[in-house]
Amino acid sequence: MRSSSWPYGLPIFRRDLINWQLWRLWLLTTAMEWVPFGRLAGWRRYQMPTVGKNRSRFSADVSRLEEHYSRLFMEHNDTPAAVQQRDRTTQESRMLRLCEVGDISEAAILDWGCGSGHLLHVLRTQLNFQGQYTGYDVSEPHLQAARLKFPDATFDRRDIFSKGAGGEFDYVLISGVFNNKINDNWEFMKEAISILFSATRKAIAFNALSYYVDYFDDHLFYVDPCKVFEFCKKNISPLVSLRHDYRLKPGTLPYEFTVYVRRG
Repeated sequence: MRSSSWPYGLPIFRRDLINWQLWRLWLLTTAMEWVPFGRLAGWRRYQMPTVGKNRSRFSADVSRLEEHYSRLFMEHNDTPAAVQQRDRTTQESRMLRLCEVGDISEAAILDWGCGSGHLLHVLRTQLNFQGQYTGYDVSEPHLQAARLKFPDATFDRRDIFSKGAGGEFDYVLISGVFNNKINDNWEFMKEAISILFSATRKAIAFNALSYYVDYFDDHLFYVDPCKVFEFCKKNISPLVSLRHDYRLKPGTLPYEFTVYVRRG
């Protein structure tokens, strides 16, 4: 018997029916969340996040990043601000730098930290990309938007630190993932590069905020590009290129850099 005064069929709280397992099952099967954007607007069943049995040391950081970027999407919808980008021009400039890693026109690409898939838009509209694209992110709202825009591509929620890269790719591209300050950014960065390079057949390309700037934001992570270069050179591959010569905004110092790490 169900109470007509409660939504979603909440069981009546009578003493002879109280059962913690039943209540727990109800929570898992009928909990709902509001999705306020686009074709997905309305109530839907909440997808309980899946975490691997072997939680990584970065699981707490990944969860915080998931919450942060999901909130940004709810606030800004599918715009550059939802991925902490100033505008489309600077966002695409960063992405095009990454794409200089090699001939990617027909390659299998993993976009780690794909957001709502704007890199795929850049690849197809500006670089005549005809290859296979996979995007990983931790923010489900971003992923849902990406799937609506690009139903022929693969977008997954995946924690590489606990589940690995999930396959092999010609190139792995990473834009903006290392920018937010977390508990141990340097260890996070090193482990991510190591995991993802092991999944590449040709190369990995990523960007980061440079320590050589005239302004520091307390919420962002800045790293010495020489330190990153040395780590990659000694531990990942002898074939490393570093670019620190481009401006994203006129009249400013080059405040970020891009690294290409290739297989021999």
